[in-house]
Amino acid sequence: MTGKKTYFASDFHLGLKAGTDPASREKKVVAWLNAVAPDAAEIYLLGDVFDFWWEYKKVVPKGFTRFIGTVSALTDAGRTVYMFPGNHDMWIGQYLKDECGVEIFREPVIRNLNGKKFYLAHGEGLGSKDAGYRVLLWLFRNRTIQKLYSMLHPALGVAIGHRWSMNSRLGKGISLPFMGEE
Repeated sequence: MTGKKTYFASDFHLGLKAGTDPASREKKVVAWLNAVAPDAAEIYLLGDVFDFWWEYKKVVPKGFTRFIGTVSALTDAGRTVYMFPGNHDMWIGQYLKDECGVEIFREPVIRNLNGKKFYLAHGEGLGSKDAGYRVLLWLFRNRTIQKLYSMLHPALGVAIGHRWSMNSRLGKGISLPFMGEE
């Protein structure tokens, strides 16, 4: 029987090669998912679960095995897992839905939970006045550009994505330390 609690988390940045070791970061996320599983009815993952995720038709990104297995076990056990792609993993396609049972939301949603109204989204670009960033988001979401990018060999495409993510973060002086297990 599933629990009654709803959990929210975001910005795991699985695969990030700065700060915490990527495998260690993934193990901590999996430990948290396993800890909340007994009383969870729903888990909302509100974007940037992956530091970079590009979904090719026939190739699954390397890594994330523990996370993907844990999420699959949660949905198999009757927990509902929702995911909102963020600006680092906006290219999530059907794999997590079809293979793992994750429900994907590409637009913000409003949920009434325990008598309270929640506006749920990752939030990238919401209300941003940074024209450069808004143009970048448009480019990243452009179907033609995505089609061209998907023609790159997966080893090259993923390497470019990880390098872009790292350079963007370093250029802004952003670090993502692990904030604890609670």
